[in-house]
Amino acid sequence: MTRRNFVLAAAAATWNWDRRGARFGLAGGSGEIRFISPSSFFAIRRWADSSLGPNLPENAVNFTASEAGDAVELVTDYIRVRVDKSTFRLRVSKVNGEVLMEEAAPPKRAGEDIVLDFQLRPGEECFGLGPRADASIGTRGSRIVTRTPLLLSTAGYGMFQLGSGEYEYDLTAGHRVVARKADRAGYAFYYGPNPKDIFEEHAKVRPSSNLRRAGTALPETPGEASWDSLQETVRRMIHGSLSGIMLPRFDADRYAGTPAAARARQLAGLFPWGGETRFEAFFEAYLDEARERGIPLVHALPAQFPKDPEGLRRSDQFLLGDELLAAPVLNPAGRRAVYLPMGRWTDLRTNIEHPGRRVIEVESPDSLPLFAKNGSIVPFGRLSQGTVELHYFPNSGGEFFLFEPTTGTISQVHAAPAGDYFRVEIESHVTRKYEWVIHHRGPAKRVDGPASAVRHDARRNNLHIEMDGPAGEGRIVNVTL
Repeated sequence: MTRRNFVLAAAAATWNWDRRGARFGLAGGSGEIRFISPSSFFAIRRWADSSLGPNLPENAVNFTASEAGDAVELVTDYIRVRVDKSTFRLRVSKVNGEVLMEEAAPPKRAGEDIVLDFQLRPGEECFGLGPRADASIGTRGSRIVTRTPLLLSTAGYGMFQLGSGEYEYDLTAGHRVVARKADRAGYAFYYGPNPKDIFEEHAKVRPSSNLRRAGTALPETPGEASWDSLQETVRRMIHGSLSGIMLPRFDADRYAGTPAAARARQLAGLFPWGGETRFEAFFEAYLDEARERGIPLVHALPAQFPKDPEGLRRSDQFLLGDELLAAPVLNPAGRRAVYLPMGRWTDLRTNIEHPGRRVIEVESPDSLPLFAKNGSIVPFGRLSQGTVELHYFPNSGGEFFLFEPTTGTISQVHAAPAGDYFRVEIESHVTRKYEWVIHHRGPAKRVDGPASAVRHDARRNNLHIEMDGPAGEGRIVNVTL
């Protein structure tokens, strides 16, 4: 691999680069930029007595390196990293010059600690930093101590501190990070621009390939289980998801015998470890996505709808995957306000469709309110036995990728309006029966294709289409309404 060396005569410092990144000789130490991908990199600052490490993945990336006055610029297809040659102070921009992140000062030592200072732009908000119980989703204006140092910014980037110790964040004025009892500075920078893109980049550094259905236990609120502690549990789920926790778990048994017991069981039923079998097909798909792409099962509103400012104010509701909005009832009244983001949403209990970008009042005395987004396909049932129901919410077209744990393959289902009819399609890798449920549509005037049974539920106005799904054989049904 070609390595190029440059010498600064005035400072007697050097820098060199190859396809993995660049290294800088600094007064009393060194600095290193090592690329993770064309949109992400590690920044490491060591001093003369710093310990070795951390062990980082080796990736070759196409980029250009050039001197620009007192700095070096490393430019990929997505980002421009400007490094001060003598201090290792960084600024990261998009290739068009728009600044994403800038250090306010170079990394420095303060006794046994390392201090990093970053600038925050006007209007920039940050999320993550562990499964906290704070009512506010945003972290700006807060002081936070954490061992889960993943931060997401509305500016379109994420940062992850590489050490395994404790970090103190001060976001009251700028963005200061103090790494406790550390002898080197090191962080990963991820350019998104969207939160899901950031999670995928983070998975290259902290993969979730060994994710298990038991999930990650959330911290418990001290004291007796109560409505307040259940509210805090939901907040911890949301903050945890924004911190890269793939699958949260809490102790629902702790609520046994309390007024909140039924609501705690309902909340637990939203997760693979909760024992609710009707979500098995849905869970398997998103557990596979978490393992392969690093995207948490819980989608906080700021991650799913990053341009919707109302999502920043909702720390008591979240999405499961892309399709289902969950609004747990966290009070004894049996009702709550629910914010519906953009789109149209169907209440799964009542089958009533609601327009988005508004708040509605929901009464749900005996179930947890769930809403499906227009254009979604939501599978219900167990993959290992019986019939898998495919609930489709038109008018937009939808698709879903069913992960088959017995074969490690993906079965695909698609549905969409096509002129005067609806088209539903199954490409199954495992032989089973399927039942399409097309919401808010019917009855059918004509059915073309291998449907074994068709019926219209007049009370709920849903059209049911039963189909066999032989392994390795595509099946298409066209329905004229």
